[in-house]
Order: sequence, then structure tokens, then C-alpha cells
Amino acid sequence: MPVQHPAQTGQDKTIKIALSLGLWAAFCWLAVCLWLWLRQEQLIFYPRPLAAGSAELANWVLNVTAADGTSLSGWALPAADDKAPVIIYFGGNAEEISAQLTELHEKLGVSVAGINYRGYGASSGAPSEKALQADALTGFDAALAKLGATADQTIVFGRSLGSHMAAFVAAHRPVAGLILVTPFDSVQELAADRYWMFPVRRMIRHPFDTVALSAQISAPTHLYIAEFDAVVPHRSTNRLLDAWRGTAQPTMSTISASNHIDILDMAPLWDHARSLISSWSSATTHLL
Repeated sequence: MPVQHPAQTGQDKTIKIALSLGLWAAFCWLAVCLWLWLRQEQLIFYPRPLAAGSAELANWVLNVTAADGTSLSGWALPAADDKAPVIIYFGGNAEEISAQLTELHEKLGVSVAGINYRGYGASSGAPSEKALQADALTGFDAALAKLGATADQTIVFGRSLGSHMAAFVAAHRPVAGLILVTPFDSVQELAADRYWMFPVRRMIRHPFDTVALSAQISAPTHLYIAEFDAVVPHRSTNRLLDAWRGTAQPTMSTISASNHIDILDMAPLWDHARSLISSWSSATTHLL
């Protein structure tokens, strides 16, 4: 009967342990892939209820019915001056927009409107890329009708996830200008940056690819980035800028000492935006 050498026995145990660890690591990797696949809506969208202060906007409610019958709700606030510019606002993925509409209205002296995404505020339904894109156009058209404005007198303004929605509208309507705050190239690439060890590019159901939209955008465009943005890295915005295929190359400003959350609290952004909107509005007026 053959006798197994002690060294061989030790080697066999090492191989078994290595195989067990490898199988366990593969199982964990596949489990995380499955978790990312199943949970991606929860990782992208963070619906928020109506803010308490939204009750103050009761006189300016804008209710819209989407093409699939979903009820959407937002607001359209007219400026005191009926010749003031019009801004349509699209918020971030964790934002109920009533407070931001009020701030835009007060700080810029413009007419402003926007609808909450599906599942946010008083809007019903569940968010998805295709649904939000369709809703963006429906809400845009309804807001202009409510305010008595036309697309070529209107600026679209989007923040974070809303930067994609604003770009989508600019790609499908002849707007006067496009403002993107903390924009990204695509959610697909953002996810690939963050979860680089997983095949997320093949897994994403909601890519929100702003680069792909850029070829259809002819409006003047300005990007605002936060100096210390830990959510949308500068490399993502730079990829968008470098790959932009629109008629006009966007301009860009960095807001000092700001981050992804507080960038819209920074006075320099509002000062610059006020001047920018004025110049775009003047240019549009001269063309009429």
C-alpha cells in the first residue's frame, strides 16, 4: 500500500484551501453582481416627499398627465416682469424641487417651472430613464403653455441627474440656452468608475448617456462644477466636455469651496448665472 509523503499531503491541503477561497470569492463576486442588478433603481433614484414649504406654492401648481396616464405634479411661477426669461428646472436624483424653484424665482427674477419626477413629491408612478425623458418633454411643453412662453425664449437648467434631463430637452426643443450643474457623461460610466471590479456597463438599465445627446444640441451651454465634488468626479464632467458633439462647445466654471450638495448655495454661481442668462436672453431678443 503506497504511503503519501507528508509534503504532498500539505500541498494538497494548500490547493484545497486555495480552491475553496477562490470559489467563495467567485460566489461573493456573483452575489454582488446580482445585488447591483436587482438594486440599481434604488441606487440611482431616491424619491422624496413634498417639502413642508411646498404648500406656499399652492397658487402655482402645475399638474400634468404623462402619455401613459401617470399623474405628474410641479409648479409654474411667473415673474413680475412678463418679459423676464423663463427657466425650466430639473432636479437631482434625491431632490423634491419646490424649494429650488422658489430659489431660482427669487434669486434670478425669472419665470420658473418644473415637475417632480415620478415617485417624487406629489407625482405618482416609479422613475426610469425612458419615463423621465418622456416626462421631461411633456412637462416642458405644459410649463411653457402655462407661462405663455415659447421654447426659443426658454433656458433649461439641470442639476446632477437633472443635467441629463435638461440636455434631453435641449436635444429635442429649440431652447435659448442650457445650464448644467455638476453634470456627468453618463450614469453608466459613473457606475463603472465606482464599481470598476464589476461588469456594470453591461448591467445598467438606465444609462442616462448625456454624451450621446450632445450631437443634437445647438443651444449655448454652460457647465458649473463643484471644486470638491465627491459624487460626480471631475473626470466624468471632463469626459462630457471632451466628447461634446453639439454645434457650440460648452463653457465651464468651477465654483470654489463648493461640493455636490451645496453648490447651489454659493453666491458666485448665482452671480454668474444671472449675467449668463441676461446675455442669452439679449441675444435671443436681437434675433426676433
